Amino acid sequence: MIRPEDLQRKYAQEIHANEIVLLAYYIASVNIENVFHDLSEGGKGACQSFNGICLTDTFQLGEGNKDIFSEMFLQNSQRVQEQQKAPLMVIMGNPPYSIGQKSANDNAQNQEYPKLNKRIEDTYAKASNAGLNKSLYDAYIKAFRWSSDRLGDNDGVIAFVSNGAWIDGNSTDGFRHCLEKEFSAVYVFNLRGNQRTNG
Repeated sequence: MIRPEDLQRKYAQEIHANEIVLLAYYIASVNIENVFHDLSEGGKGACQSFNGICLTDTFQLGEGNKDIFSEMFLQNSQRVQEQQKAPLMVIMGNPPYSIGQKSANDNAQNQEYPKLNKRIEDTYAKASNAGLNKSLYDAYIKAFRWSSDRLGDNDGVIAFVSNGAWIDGNSTDGFRHCLEKEFSAVYVFNLRGNQRTNG
């Protein structure tokens, strides 16, 4: 995917990553650094830290909330600001699946994203014939909306490992319609992992 002659530049300037959970942030950073190290100079060069990762809530980035730039984490805040200015061509991820906490063990909080929710209302919900649209506000659907908006009019790719309920769900008809309008091609690898439909 990345030519050897482009690897250093992309690693230093063009690859960005976000993580909101501290442990996952460190694991992602180490994994990216290890892959870069293995690919550069056959793994014989010095280790180089990855400065493109941000400890942040990705969805908050589109809300225009300046409070996410904390003076306590100045370097992280600068990375977030640089990332927001950067043009993105590929957005990859594994967004969360639940619309809220399912148990006390789920550490995800029910955050409000008014601008993102409004975009979903104006696009996916507006294009839907379904009476109930609550599932359109699930985090993985929000990830698609945020990513589509972040790419803007640029040609780009979104690649997610996601819940497959949107493929044929009645309440996600507007979501599917918008994907068809907003992208020139949509590829789906349905692994049929839904336990309720027996795979």
